[in-house]
Amino acid sequence: KAVSVSETAQAVTLENISDLFAHELNNRILEAKRDLEYYLINGVYNEVEAENNPRQMKGLVNFICETYTTSKSSNPTKTDIDNMSKVMRQAGTAGQNLVLLCDYNMFDVVSGLYDDKTSYIGVTDTFGSPVKRLNLKYGACDVYLVDSMPLNTMILANMQYLKLAELRPLVYQDLAKTGSGRKGFIEMENTLKVLHPAAATMFKKNA
Repeated sequence: KAVSVSETAQAVTLENISDLFAHELNNRILEAKRDLEYYLINGVYNEVEAENNPRQMKGLVNFICETYTTSKSSNPTKTDIDNMSKVMRQAGTAGQNLVLLCDYNMFDVVSGLYDDKTSYIGVTDTFGSPVKRLNLKYGACDVYLVDSMPLNTMILANMQYLKLAELRPLVYQDLAKTGSGRKGFIEMENTLKVLHPAAATMFKKNA
């Protein structure tokens, strides 16, 4: 990701921004983190790099085979979520610290499944908190809303079997000066390591 700020812009005083170049650099780093999340989930494997087809890691969605995928035309039920943990238990990858990654639609559905299971002790003015943790038949999971998840999809995963491999750490380098301004870029290279084929199971609602 490139950063470029003219010396005129850098000299202008902006409210709450003392150093515009540093501010823009921080924005590029945030964008890189956002993009990394997307590719960790949705990346399509490509080993041979070409001009218009860069090298790319395989994301979590594409690691999960059909054996560990449930596809239905309707919303998931509590039984469907329990069965996802059952598949992992049978494969030896279930546990008490799983994560359930949901897109917005699945997050709404999962929260709705447990609406009548929420209890408030000594609280009279706070209601409607979304579900945060589920005790399943064959494990327990924390529920997360993830912007990068594909539409109508959720993934139950054991993070102990998923590793982020940092091939090249995030670094900044200056670019050659070509005029009245400062230029630079950041780069990093990461990949996802899946240590067991049943490290994650997926539910997809078909259109």
